[in-house]
Amino acid sequence: MVDSPDGLWEVVAASRDVMSDFPDDRSWAFGVTNRRKSRRYRQSYTRCGQFLANVADFDNTFFGIAPSETLDLQ
Repeated sequence: MVDSPDGLWEVVAASRDVMSDFPDDRSWAFGVTNRRKSRRYRQSYTRCGQFLANVADFDNTFFGIAPSETLDLQ
């Protein structure tokens, strides 16, 4: 996990992979009951990714991301 700018630099400089399984509180995409006739509704093949430990600390304005789009990060 990266928790500081220096930590990020260490990960980048070492070409480290920081991918992990979905956190328990974000595994919403798995086991979801289909609400439509389509079998592919909300179906996901992704089992891991890179995650922010505290989305509330994300500075969307720094990255030019609208507040409404930031909600999708949660």
